[in-house]
Amino acid sequence: MKTTFNTVLRAAAVAAASLILAGAAQAAAPVLGNAGASTLILTAAGGNFGNASPALTVPAWTVSFNSNTFLAFCIEPSQAMSVASTDYSAGSFNASNSVKRLYEGYYTQFAANPGQNKALVAGFQLALWELNNDDSNLLSGALALKSSYTGNSAAVFSNAQSMLSYALDTNNAIANTYSYTRFSSASSQDVLTVSAVPEADTWAMMAAGLGMLAFVQRRKARKAA
Repeated sequence: MKTTFNTVLRAAAVAAASLILAGAAQAAAPVLGNAGASTLILTAAGGNFGNASPALTVPAWTVSFNSNTFLAFCIEPSQAMSVASTDYSAGSFNASNSVKRLYEGYYTQFAANPGQNKALVAGFQLALWELNNDDSNLLSGALALKSSYTGNSAAVFSNAQSMLSYALDTNNAIANTYSYTRFSSASSQDVLTVSAVPEADTWAMMAAGLGMLAFVQRRKARKAA
């Protein structure tokens, strides 16, 4: 029974968070900003993702609306980013287990100060691209990192490799601590944000507190009558 109750509360929390995000996005157009960038050299087997020699900036973004700001990562690497876009809309995102492990294992390490942890942030972005958009291998696929250039961004490459290894390891438990929201735009790349899902015990305590408050108010009303 306890497991079922906790599952129901967690599902309700995720649904509530999604509704709040969706409603906020409709109430005010999201504003995108740059949260910090790292330079990395990428190339692609088909030649249409970056180039062999020029450096490519791998940024983290912020999505701000209704006085809230969320750290955001690109999940549409083939589309250019436009911070002037105002046609974003919020929607649900069905994160794979590997993406969940990536967020649960590393997100809190840089979320508070992305601009001060650029190599970690860039590594996270690469790992997310590989897990969500490519073949989960940094040296192959459409988003391949050119091996002869990895020395220029060794820290980023090493971070991304470690993150991928952790995310792909099925022995690492998934706690479902985040709800995932995709911000989609017709004129800019789609980005992914997360918000923490309160623990079931926290929701239970909140419900109990609200129930006690209502009980006290009813007793006061009866005494006044």
